[in-house]
Parts: sequence; structure tokens; C-alpha cells
Amino acid sequence: MKKKLDNTTAAMQELGRENQSLQIKHTQALNRKWAEDNEVQNCMACGKGFSVTVRRHHCRQCGNIFCAECSAKNALTPSSKKPVRVCDTCFNDLQG
Repeated sequence: MKKKLDNTTAAMQELGRENQSLQIKHTQALNRKWAEDNEVQNCMACGKGFSVTVRRHHCRQCGNIFCAECSAKNALTPSSKKPVRVCDTCFNDLQG
């Protein structure tokens, strides 16, 4: 009986930690700033300059602006029901 209580207590503590982590991520998502196109002249990852042929793409997770190569991946985010364009850094974070 004591072992079952210990296991249940440990499970509740783990759920509490996971809940806290999700609340922090949710708050970060609500507070993120969408970068303005006219304020960003270069990819925020590789530094490539934007032009008529090198287009800007917003990461749907962090809101920063990247070239196509640095934002070529799609992933589910907490605010999306289907996979959306994300930068490489956010893609790796979302996979973890």
C-alpha cells in the first residue's frame, strides 16, 4: 500500500512539473513579438540579405524572420492544429 502511495505521489509531482513547464511555454508564446518585415533586412539565422528573389519568412513559433533555407521545416506548435513553418532552432526545441 505504501509503495502504491509513493508511486502515486511521484506521478503527481511529475505532472505538476510538466504543468508548470507548459504554463511557462504558453506564457512565452503569448508574449512573443512578431518581427516587422521592414525592420529586418537579413535572415536572423544565416545573415543572408533579403531581396526580390530571397523572400522573408516568419517562424510561427518565435516570430522572427528567416530565409527559406533557415525556415524550411514544419512542426506542430502549441498554437497550431496542423504543422506550420518554423525556424531550425524552434523545430529542434519543439521536437524535444
